[in-house]
Amino acid sequence: MRKKITALAMCLCMSVGMINFQVNAVQTDKINILENEGDTYTLENYVTSLEEAQNIQRTNLREGINKYTITIDADVEWKDEVKKGIFVKTYDGPGTAYYANDILFGFSYGCTERKYASKNGKEYICLDFNLDEYTSGLKSSCLTEFKEKREKMLEEKRKLLATMPNLEEMSDYDKVLGILKYMGKVYYDYDAYYAGKTVDDAYTALVKGKATCVGFTNAFCYLAEIAGLTCKGEMGETSKDNHAWVAVKICGNWYELEPQAVLRDGKKPTDYDVNLSMSLFLRGADYSQKVGYYELNSNKFREELPVSKTDYMEYSGHDYSSHDIVWNGSEATFYKKCKVCGEHESNGIRKNERPVYYYLVDREYLGTPCAVEKVSESKCGEATVTKYKASVTVDGKEYTSEHTVIDGECSHVADEKVIKEATCSEEGVVQKTCENCGYVWTESIPVKEHTYETYSESVDTCSEKYDMETVKCSVCGTVKSRTMKMYYASHDYEFKEHKTLPTCTGEGEDVYGCKKCGAEKTESVAALGHGETELRNVRQATCIEDGYTGDLCCKVCGEVVVKGSVIKGVHNLKPEKIEEKDVVENGRKYHVTIWRDRCEICGECFEPYENKEYVCDVETGTAPTTAIRPTTAKKPEKTTCVGKGSIKWAKNVKRGKIKLKLNKVAGAKGYQIRYATNKKFKKAVIRNSRLSYTIRKLKKGKTYYVEARAYVKSGKNKVYGKWSKAKKVKIKK
Repeated sequence: MRKKITALAMCLCMSVGMINFQVNAVQTDKINILENEGDTYTLENYVTSLEEAQNIQRTNLREGINKYTITIDADVEWKDEVKKGIFVKTYDGPGTAYYANDILFGFSYGCTERKYASKNGKEYICLDFNLDEYTSGLKSSCLTEFKEKREKMLEEKRKLLATMPNLEEMSDYDKVLGILKYMGKVYYDYDAYYAGKTVDDAYTALVKGKATCVGFTNAFCYLAEIAGLTCKGEMGETSKDNHAWVAVKICGNWYELEPQAVLRDGKKPTDYDVNLSMSLFLRGADYSQKVGYYELNSNKFREELPVSKTDYMEYSGHDYSSHDIVWNGSEATFYKKCKVCGEHESNGIRKNERPVYYYLVDREYLGTPCAVEKVSESKCGEATVTKYKASVTVDGKEYTSEHTVIDGECSHVADEKVIKEATCSEEGVVQKTCENCGYVWTESIPVKEHTYETYSESVDTCSEKYDMETVKCSVCGTVKSRTMKMYYASHDYEFKEHKTLPTCTGEGEDVYGCKKCGAEKTESVAALGHGETELRNVRQATCIEDGYTGDLCCKVCGEVVVKGSVIKGVHNLKPEKIEEKDVVENGRKYHVTIWRDRCEICGECFEPYENKEYVCDVETGTAPTTAIRPTTAKKPEKTTCVGKGSIKWAKNVKRGKIKLKLNKVAGAKGYQIRYATNKKFKKAVIRNSRLSYTIRKLKKGKTYYVEARAYVKSGKNKVYGKWSKAKKVKIKK
């Protein structure tokens, strides 16, 4: 059986300690809101405290609303308490947690998260609750299950309190006896035990009368909380079997208690069963360990509480500085009473012949009889109302008490006096006095309905802008709902001054100030780019010296924009005739002219070359019909050129940019664009480009002109085509 200890620990964590395994809710990715001008977003049930959130949950549970949303700031520490519906544990006051498991699981399974972030960095989480999506396999929803159990467990609470009409006057010890007597209807479920199962909840124990050890423990703890006792379920083993029992606090000390060995109605008592019979009744840790009640290694409850070493029966530390006069009809007895636990002074509990058992009967209290006198006697309807007064002197001090005995059916005619006004959060108290007999009693005044009113609030700043509508009680401030409609908010900046002026190649900085709050920001200004350019360092090539195409330089700063290239020196050749002659070859006559090239500049001559012209056949003298002219010098090379550039479209996109699309030019190896704020392109900026290009860092409100051209390569040089027709674009955003 020791192998079941781990399973027992898990069972007790869920049942005795009322701890639930929670399911992580699905959380979506963060969604950005209020990013652009004109954006709005509404937060449903936006709350700023755990109390506000739980009040909405409590109201919805009471009204049967299964689907709703609660919105919180993302950084609050109490998010999980809202998600898990922790408020349910105290929904009906002490003891609710012992029948709220179904609804708690419903909150865990039925809650999903949505995360939102506004542009100012504020993050919100929307908790969406849907208690209809409880997937535990139950035939009914968790809300229905909770309501059914709640109704029956509240009935058990009423029944217990009916057995304790003087609960406020009872001692802790008397409350323990009263609870155990009430639990006499619960039987141990041996069928479940032998099947390897546990019946571990207070509901089954008290409503259906069946339980195993954990069920007895939970049932006792539920009733103890109602009676105002402090107790805790314990887990461990006894007789080499898994087991659960209780520790209860009396007079500031913890004692161990076995709640399942209770004498039931109709059971024949044995010689040691006087009222209740148990092997572990308000025992200390030394005795519990001696008889074989072992705690689990993982739960050192005896040290943590700590449990008293000795039994409660041996406890002698009561503070009998208080007192109580108890009436029994027309007789009264004075008792010294412990001001901590309410126990009357007694001779203790008598031990049975069997040392492990006690006579668990009402104590034989040490009381002092009081002198009683009749004060008055009157009739109230059919009843006789007699008033008595008791007096006694103890330790030199006199004590008195008054008491009314009603014999018969009294027809009270009440005169009411409100002792405590009812509010929307607390019951009130009214004192009633019978006008006929003077009998006095009190009754509760029901809680008032909340007085809900709607309050509006608006905020409009550079960082936050919203309209909030809150429905809350004008008396106690309880929030019923809150809707927060948020709007896009931003600074309204205007230009203030130039911090640094831009140059042809260096960026500048401008300072802007907000019209609303005076905040400042600095923005970079794009470099002006090189303006009008001119060719410098041009040098013509000669036959004895290389030339240079020249550098394209900025007229403003003199920087070389496009570096030139070397032009190889070439001779200026002119062909000249050296000799003419006729020759015969293979029976044909040819006229041969000998040529050579001579440079007109330096006079250098190059290798001669000949030109043959067919004249006629030698034998027949037949001449060609068309004369063949001799070819002279080499043909000149073709001129390299490229077509005119063309812009398909140009438009302004966000954040001061112009996006271009160029038309393709046949044979082009590349493209250039240039742009300026004037039609003549003075101080224009020139950039190498692709067919798609984006111009950045442009000034809002300015109009720009853009042109494009294509180029091809001739050797190592670039040959440019004509500029396209200019496109005009205004920067609006």
